[in-house]
Amino acid sequence: CVGYCSTIPNLAYGSVRTREGDAAVDGQDLSLGASRDLLNNENDLDSRGDEWDEVRGEARALDEDDDDDAMSSFLNETESKKLPQAIIIGVKKGGTRALLEFLRLHPDIRAAGAEPHFFDRNYDKGLPWELMPKSSESQLTMEKTPSYFVTRDVPSRIYSMSKDTRLIVVVRNPVTRAISDYTQTRSKKPDIASFES
Repeated sequence: CVGYCSTIPNLAYGSVRTREGDAAVDGQDLSLGASRDLLNNENDLDSRGDEWDEVRGEARALDEDDDDDAMSSFLNETESKKLPQAIIIGVKKGGTRALLEFLRLHPDIRAAGAEPHFFDRNYDKGLPWELMPKSSESQLTMEKTPSYFVTRDVPSRIYSMSKDTRLIVVVRNPVTRAISDYTQTRSKKPDIASFES
């Protein structure tokens, strides 16, 4: 768990408190530099973990040799964009965001921050559009789009991209899931009918 596990509750809680103007939680300084807001993914580069700090340090050492392209060439040799090897396909309001955020804490997992909706809304843009953030050869790349679970064409599209792609489905009690989905939808569109009507 590369040392992040003990800080997760404080970071998530601290993110909310910071917005309210309170910079410290329980006497802790929340200026953790490269730490990221787990809910809003504000600093995606930190998802690589401690190993990335070592890579950055080695790249800086190369850069100190007055070679302007040293860092970029070093990074290009160790990282590349590739297609997702695992996809969280649903279900909506099933905890998929939480699962993704916990998985991306692992240094061997590199995930897209936002839902790309490639296999349902953006498929006509082609596979180069679906490339994940840069990752090393040993890192697993993944994305999450819960609507894939209910889109008819998605399974065949994923299979045509790669038959080895792992699909992850999070399930939840269907009644509480439906209520949660309805509540979120109603908050965005107040004109829809209530449960009582």
